[in-house]
Amino acid sequence: MVGTLPIAPEDNVDYLAFVSRYQQRLDEAPESFIESTYDAIYLLALCMLSAQSADPARIAAPPAPSTSIVTAIS
Repeated sequence: MVGTLPIAPEDNVDYLAFVSRYQQRLDEAPESFIESTYDAIYLLALCMLSAQSADPARIAAPPAPSTSIVTAIS
């Protein structure tokens, strides 16, 4: 089996801040793919806000032309 393992940008200030907060809250180092998982959950939350629903069909539907994420969050 062949696979890949993400390599985090260890010299990136934002990544280092993420790792620091993660370790402070969970008292352990983040595992592989945790950054991608965090991003995916955050994106899902933004989609739910934009759809104003947790219904998968409404989340998957294209937003109305006048809807913006800024409007949905406000």
